[in-house]
Amino acid sequence: MSAVFLGRNGKVRSDHDLVFYNHPSHDGARVGGNIVTADLDLIPGDIATIAVIVSIDLEAQSAAAFDQHTQWQADITQSSGTQLTFASGPFSSGETVTIAVEL
Repeated sequence: MSAVFLGRNGKVRSDHDLVFYNHPSHDGARVGGNIVTADLDLIPGDIATIAVIVSIDLEAQSAAAFDQHTQWQADITQSSGTQLTFASGPFSSGETVTIAVEL
């Protein structure tokens, strides 16, 4: 899992806008294992979108890809306690990375 901060132009401001295992926290977002945490009050004002990315570690699984049997679920808990759930649809084009959800 990783998170990418995108400005209003749909682009990152710098390499620091990628939050992942090797850069696990930045400007209000944290990545740990299969969890991405974003404190929206701490996200800079010039960030329009946080894309939460799911990808396959191709170094560990070089032939792996998402397929019609791949299923995952993104659970979002808001500070109010409200929970939202998004489930993946079937994959059909050998994808190895996808956007799980955009905040």
